[in-house]
Amino acid sequence: MSDSDDKTVPLEPLADAAPQPDATAPTLQADPAPSAPWMVAMTTDAPSVSHGRPRTRWAAIVWGLIIAGIAATTLAIVGSPERRQAVSDWAATLTPGAFWILSVLVVGVFILVLAVLALIRRAQRRSAV
Repeated sequence: MSDSDDKTVPLEPLADAAPQPDATAPTLQADPAPSAPWMVAMTTDAPSVSHGRPRTRWAAIVWGLIIAGIAATTLAIVGSPERRQAVSDWAATLTPGAFWILSVLVVGVFILVLAVLALIRRAQRRSAV
């Protein structure tokens, strides 16, 4: 393709093509910042309060143990062809009713863990006050 076949038209500069503002049109101005009492400058010089020992993060410990247990179970299953086959056979023979019962059981255990962790957190907060 040669330069003579080029059918593009050069654009005018934006300054020439921009419409000029009308002198009679109202102009918009930003309102000054409202003086609201809830807008407070953030400071980093907050007083340090010592509560003694740092509290134990039980949620992290419990969830870490749960995940470690799931990982250990998975490694135990996939570590042996016989165990993989046994789990595969067990899963293949599950009935829909058994599947739903297991699903409800897993959700129930999850809710139970959350409830126990909430009780531990509440006990820690009460003992800290």
